Amino acid sequence: MTLTIDKLTARYGRLQFCHDISVRAERGEFLVVLGSNGAGKSSLLGAIAGTVAASGRVSVNGRALEHAGANQRAWG
Repeated sequence: MTLTIDKLTARYGRLQFCHDISVRAERGEFLVVLGSNGAGKSSLLGAIAGTVAASGRVSVNGRALEHAGANQRAWG
């Protein structure tokens, strides 16, 4: 499984908490998000999961998830 995030930008109203985030994680790799309290770690994960409005591209195995709701993005 490959998770690809390309130019992800997200905000709450006028407050932008991430801008132009791009990363790719392949099967077997670990991705760590570090930051102080209030830095936007949970909000970034929400943008990836589809629970926070964002622009950019999020895909799994090349399948774009921009128009998929949070329930469609869940896998296990």
